[in-house]
Formats: sequence, C-alpha cells, structure tokens
Amino acid sequence: MNPGSFANEFEPIDFVNRDIHSFLRNETIARVLYLCKDVETFGSGIRKIYSLCNTAGVEIKYENTDTDFKIEFSRIDRNKSPLSGHENGRINDHISDLEQAVLSCLREEPGMTNAELIVKTGKSQRTITRVLAALKGKGLITRIGSNKTGYWQVK
Repeated sequence: MNPGSFANEFEPIDFVNRDIHSFLRNETIARVLYLCKDVETFGSGIRKIYSLCNTAGVEIKYENTDTDFKIEFSRIDRNKSPLSGHENGRINDHISDLEQAVLSCLREEPGMTNAELIVKTGKSQRTITRVLAALKGKGLITRIGSNKTGYWQVK
C-alpha cells in the first residue's frame, strides 16, 4: 500500500496499453535512485511489472481510494492440485527414488530409526539425514514425539 494517490489521472494499466509517458514527482529523488543504480530507467517500471507478471501467470489488481492506492499480486497456489483443488504436498517438487524409498519404509514402519533406514537403504547417515530433512521440507513427513520414542507421520 502506498499513501497518496497514483501519480495522475491514469491507472497503471493505461501505461501498459497506451503510449503514455510518465512524469516524475520528485526529480531529485529519482535521479539519486538512478545514480545509485536502484532504478534502471525512468518510466519503465509499470510496463515491466505487467510484462513479467503476465509471463509468470501472476494476476494483478489495482485499487485506488481517496487516501492511498495499492497494486496486489496474486498467483496460483502451487500447493494445490490444479485438477482437484486438493492439497497435494508440494506439487512441483520432484521426489527422488531414494526419497520415495524412505517414504515407503516409513509408511510400513513409522517408528523406524535412522539406523534402520541406513541398513534398509544402504545409504550413509548423512544421506538419510538429508533425505529426511528434504521430506520434512516438502511437508511429506512430520516427526511426532521425541527422537528416541517418537515416530514419523507420513502425509
């Protein structure tokens, strides 16, 4: 949200669809930002935002009120399956063969220890620790209870 109104009587989409040149509200601040390389060029930001969002499939909404304006970015929730709308872990994350093997072991025996996973998979302690961390990060497993007496909940 930005206090104040948009720069003039136009809306952001007008700068994208029409050949309207922007104007600077504060030339001194704009020049400092340009010289510090915080701004690439003057007057190209709105077009660039709309172009990048269009390419990425991000919806843009603009709202202007008496006291402020805001530009809102919405994107598809990648945690939901586009076909069913149901939660599907993290749909775009690839699950490796080793991760799948560890998941199968934990489904069969949720109380399996790291040492048992090492024996079952033939992998090192470091590899099993990394795979478990990856599965937790993807939201596919959760540790319930302590490391000594707990178990893995597979989602």
